Amino acid sequence: LCGNFNSNQADDFLKLSGVPDATAAGFVNSWKTHAGCPDVKSNFENPCSLSLDNEKYAQHWCSMLSDPQGVFASCHSEISPDSYKENCMYDSCNCEKSEDCMCAAVSSYVHACAATGIQISSWRKTICG
Repeated sequence: LCGNFNSNQADDFLKLSGVPDATAAGFVNSWKTHAGCPDVKSNFENPCSLSLDNEKYAQHWCSMLSDPQGVFASCHSEISPDSYKENCMYDSCNCEKSEDCMCAAVSSYVHACAATGIQISSWRKTICG
């Protein structure tokens, strides 16, 4: 459960099915060997509560992931953007370089979509350009 060491962090959380997961908890739960084991739960404090500016920044950019009319909408029916948006918010607010972390989080959604055959080619024209 340590990734695949190909220098691409976006595909380190590959679930047993081969699709990347947005969260460590979802990733770990997919690899359980005993169905009776309880699921690991995600439990994060909200780093956005520490800075209103960071929260506004993260909300503005990360909400693009779930915009039903936005550049990522073509993937929504295949992969829910909800956990990716949540992780984007957390990472953007918790990171010294908010834009770098926000773009990495958005990129992980794009990679997950690509793994299911949905290419989102124009996203960098809208965000992280």
